[in-house]
Amino acid sequence: MFYVYLLQSEKDSSYYIGQTANVFDRLIRHNSRRVSSTRARAPWKLLGFEEYLTRNEARWREHQIKNSYTKKKSFIMQFSPHSSVDRARASGARDRGSTPREGTKTQLNSVSEIF
Repeated sequence: MFYVYLLQSEKDSSYYIGQTANVFDRLIRHNSRRVSSTRARAPWKLLGFEEYLTRNEARWREHQIKNSYTKKKSFIMQFSPHSSVDRARASGARDRGSTPREGTKTQLNSVSEIF
């Protein structure tokens, strides 16, 4: 299985969207500052993830989310309904209208659900 995940910085409340084969290992890498793009905003908390059967599906979904303001907003809101989308630093790119098969969505309510 492959995943598209949503992290929120505990430092500045910004969001990060990524894809991986192992969500929990990836979270550990983000929090140990081994990912250069997120190092400055650590620590991170996992808000939720979607599950896909293939890496190509996960990569395509990540691409769609990152390149469409509407899809980015929707992705963030499904896991963090009370947060400000402005903090997502959305790119504002136009929605191209192509939709992949929907993944299974998992929302986490506490850190204890991870382990």
